[in-house]
Amino acid sequence: MNVGFDLDGVLYDWHRAVYNDCVSHEDYEGSFREFWTGYFQSFPRNKQKNFCYRDPLYSSQIPSKKLLKFLDSVAKEHEIFYVTARSDECYLTTKFYMERYNFPYSYNLVLAKDKATIIKLHRIDIFIDDFPSNLDEIGSSATTFLIKKPWNEEVMDNYNTILSVFDLEGVLLSEH
Repeated sequence: MNVGFDLDGVLYDWHRAVYNDCVSHEDYEGSFREFWTGYFQSFPRNKQKNFCYRDPLYSSQIPSKKLLKFLDSVAKEHEIFYVTARSDECYLTTKFYMERYNFPYSYNLVLAKDKATIIKLHRIDIFIDDFPSNLDEIGSSATTFLIKKPWNEEVMDNYNTILSVFDLEGVLLSEH
């Protein structure tokens, strides 16, 4: 079976990196939830997009041993694809990060805004993301799961929702 993961908000805590950056450099004092459900949306669109091109935000969060062990266990039975909407400018940073921390199947890294096409092209059976709109575009091309986050709580009941990627191990085992 082919299993696809989004990176930011699923396997990599990019949102935490952006939050920490704003706490450090903009003196933001609110909670993580308040930041992502209100404060960040108050930024002009160009400022929001600027965060997407800042390389250090894509390599500052160290993956937990638990996450890497989980990915290794999934990789023993399934091929893994990493499908992310990161900009092309961040490709090398992302690739080096994945290689540095020994992500299994790191060569299956795909940067694409159109995730639905990638899911079909690589025949990905299960895909996990944190943005409902991405799952809507994928539709019935794959079994999809939404990772619960502050920015999707209002609609999460409309999706197969899991609290973290670690819940997926049980889902994959139940597919056999």
